[in-house]
Amino acid sequence: DLLGGYYSISQLKEVYGLQEETIHQIENQLEVNVSVIKRMDINFSAKNELSKHPYIKYTLAEKFVKFRSKYGKIQNLEVLRDSMILNIDEYTRIKPYF
Repeated sequence: DLLGGYYSISQLKEVYGLQEETIHQIENQLEVNVSVIKRMDINFSAKNELSKHPYIKYTLAEKFVKFRSKYGKIQNLEVLRDSMILNIDEYTRIKPYF
């Protein structure tokens, strides 16, 4: 629930206690539906709410809030990537949730 859904079967490797061999055994029975991912509103979510997401640490949530306080509404995550607030890995990882 905290994650908001899976956008890739490979994310199952991050589930504590779920072994990779189990994932391989069941992956042909799994389906990813990105249309049901719970999205967050980066412009209205407080840093405490943002930091509840497993991919967003509190310090990163603080940077989001500071950025939007200084520059206004964040139109898309690309601006955070281009401003060096998000590195390419963070950007790729959280993009489906915004």
